Amino acid sequence: MIRRRHLISLAAAATLPLPGVLRAAPALKIRLGWQKNGVLALAKAQGALEKRLAGKGVDIAWSEFSSGPPLLEALGADALDFGPTGDVTPLFAQAAGGNLLYVGAYQGAASGSAILVHKDSDITNLAGLRGRKLAFKRGSSAHNFAVKALRKGGLTTDDVTPVDLPPPTRRRLSRPGPSTPGRSGTPISLWRKKIRKRAC
Repeated sequence: MIRRRHLISLAAAATLPLPGVLRAAPALKIRLGWQKNGVLALAKAQGALEKRLAGKGVDIAWSEFSSGPPLLEALGADALDFGPTGDVTPLFAQAAGGNLLYVGAYQGAASGSAILVHKDSDITNLAGLRGRKLAFKRGSSAHNFAVKALRKGGLTTDDVTPVDLPPPTRRRLSRPGPSTPGRSGTPISLWRKKIRKRAC
């Protein structure tokens, strides 16, 4: 269930005078990017914004993204008007000259991120990641989480082999298979889902 304050914030953001949108007539079209987590995903699933803006001449167009970096690329290319990302992604975009406006923020649960290994893996702590492949989307919040987790285990990204993979591919890697992570070269997956968490 979406909390009232989140819904009000989203509705308010959806009615902001966004560049290039107010000129559209007669209906106002808001192009929203979303990912399969967070408040906006809940709003889409429940049709909350459509209900809130019903009868106000506002059309909501949804576009799904696998992670924050491609969402912000679309925002920068004027293919979107609004979208949520993780904590680090906007910083990378702004460092690259991206023209962004922060309209709100919320904090996700600390248990929402984890380093995943197959259940038969010999990795039982962070130190066991040394010399292994670690999968995450470069420039995303998963990237930031990986750096912090490695630091907690006395490691850096130089101690592992980073593999730049989007969430859908990481999900497939987290499923049980015939190979053992690290031994066969299969990357260890970093994914925001509670499957089997270790080393975090």
